[in-house]
Amino acid sequence: MALLDPIRNYCERAGDGLWAEPLNALSNIAFFIAAWMLYQAYKKRAVKDTQVAILISLLTLVGIGSTLFHTFANKLTMIFDVAPIAFFTFYYLWVALRRLVGLGELKSIAVLIGFIVIASQMSRIPEGYRCNGSVDYFPCLGALFIIGYALKLHHHAAANWLLGACLCFLVSLSFRSIDYMVCPFFPLGTHFIWHSLNGLMLYLLVRAIMIAPNNIQCTLR
Repeated sequence: MALLDPIRNYCERAGDGLWAEPLNALSNIAFFIAAWMLYQAYKKRAVKDTQVAILISLLTLVGIGSTLFHTFANKLTMIFDVAPIAFFTFYYLWVALRRLVGLGELKSIAVLIGFIVIASQMSRIPEGYRCNGSVDYFPCLGALFIIGYALKLHHHAAANWLLGACLCFLVSLSFRSIDYMVCPFFPLGTHFIWHSLNGLMLYLLVRAIMIAPNNIQCTLR
């Protein structure tokens, strides 16, 4: 497939035109709203936080990439869609392990490598069990739950933010998974709900980081 060949991955896209996925494209506003709200909260902080600033920037890129893909659906724009998500995921996990969980650098690297190895194996799952591609996000859901639950056990202030994000992610994944299933009776599909809920989910995740002090001291004893 050439880079500019059209892709039809979602129920709403019935053609190759610019606005063949209006809801899927417009629902990306959720990411920009989340980034704007986080930036407003960030500006009010007395101390500037590079990690939070990077996360807000990556969140904005997620919105831009997804908008491009759902407007110009081809292999090239798919790269712009997937890359920011991957960067946000890996960077967020690194920050959460260091800043929330309090792991040392070597342990954090080991966990991150393990996560990448597990995530890379999701593509091996047979197509009939891939839940419309949502299975690729299962490692993210699992990591969020494990970190959130560990923080909850230690009464960490960020625990409820992460567990709330985990619940939001579970619901959004469900809507992503049934996109093609509802096509016969709901031609718009449900992928736009995935975008909307993920905007909220990513907002909660970054807010959890903003709660924790920006140091490398162990928080889970």
